[in-house]
Amino acid sequence: MTDRRQWRAPTYTEIVFNSKARPRREAVAEDKERRRLRDEEAKRRWMRGPRRGPKPGTVARYRRSDLQLCPEIDALMRNEQISLHEACMRLAEQGRVAGRNTTVESSARRLAKVYKTISN
Repeated sequence: MTDRRQWRAPTYTEIVFNSKARPRREAVAEDKERRRLRDEEAKRRWMRGPRRGPKPGTVARYRRSDLQLCPEIDALMRNEQISLHEACMRLAEQGRVAGRNTTVESSARRLAKVYKTISN
């Protein structure tokens, strides 16, 4: 017959002063925070992975058609005394700016950006 010890509940002093009896709440919170930070760091490393596709700004799909509208933008700004943004918005609202599935605002913004690059 083997000698088996019977389990006894820890006393109050063991619970309070002995960290083996039960982990302190601060320690549990620190462990949770440490795990959360480790998971966030792993996600950041994964997100920093190599970028797929072309480099940003290298594909100018509609640049040629946008450049053809630059003389019209000049004429609108000169004749009607309007800003660059307003001239581009008018052309985009008329549907003269190339591009599929883009909003009027983004087309106008792209057109203004192209105009600024050639005017400077």
